[in-house]
Amino acid sequence: MGLNQDEKMLARWLVLRIGEGEMVESAAKNFAPHLICQTLFELSQRFNGFYDRNRVIGVEEEKLRLLMVAVTGLVIKSGLKILGIETVEKM
Repeated sequence: MGLNQDEKMLARWLVLRIGEGEMVESAAKNFAPHLICQTLFELSQRFNGFYDRNRVIGVEEEKLRLLMVAVTGLVIKSGLKILGIETVEKM
């Protein structure tokens, strides 16, 4: 089972933009919290495209896609926490 193009793009973006932690470090060093906001916004847009084009539940790739959903959610939640924004578990 290989990754489709959407899965590859989201995974690559997460690793390159978030994996190294450089974005948060740069935002802190330069007193530029807007960098975190921009990154979270871009992640949200990319995830929305992925989610729009790919079924998550009831497919062969369900475990992988649920993991991608969970990782994306964790990154967004962590970024918001750094910014001092509280999140809710359910709406």
